[in-house]
Amino acid sequence: MNVLDLQKQVTSLSHQEDSLNSGLKMKSLQWLNHAYQEIMEEIAPFLSEIYTKMVDLTLDELGRAVLPDDFYKIEKVFLSGTELPKLTIAEAVIAEDKKGYWLERNYIHILPKNTVGHLVMLYQSTIPKLTESSLEEDILIPKNFHYALVWGALVWASVQERGFSAQSDLKLFQQKWLEAKQSLKLSLANRADQKLSVAPSENF
Repeated sequence: MNVLDLQKQVTSLSHQEDSLNSGLKMKSLQWLNHAYQEIMEEIAPFLSEIYTKMVDLTLDELGRAVLPDDFYKIEKVFLSGTELPKLTIAEAVIAEDKKGYWLERNYIHILPKNTVGHLVMLYQSTIPKLTESSLEEDILIPKNFHYALVWGALVWASVQERGFSAQSDLKLFQQKWLEAKQSLKLSLANRADQKLSVAPSENF
């Protein structure tokens, strides 16, 4: 299912409307994105290949480089092949002769400031938000679990649109959302175990 299909399912269950007017379109997309970001954060440990990126950075005369637009969290920083430790801002201010890096807004700073070399950063990227034109393949969870986003969106809709559903409906949405997330995590964990179990045999 693409995002438009998911939106229609959400509004059909939340407001008993099969057609999408502009107001419901916007709201249903927000609810889906809340659910999508929530589930992606929970399954992040299983999807390192999606989150982790490597980038070469160029230092300016102040010993800093601009972070990528999709930057979320640093994993490791290497200067000419040597890993640099992370410094607090206090450490960077007090002891500028230390070797390492620190972050300030959208910059990464390298110490000492006159450092030169090949700077490489491994980082976790943010997950792009879903849009009305997002296709099935743009949703970064297995296709057979896309239905989970409908339950998650309904939970978020219940929170943000108080009164549209009965308390019993909310409990049902929450139960289905929790079950779907648990099933997805179990599926990804089993997939990871299978990869680990077959890896040694590939060396023979």
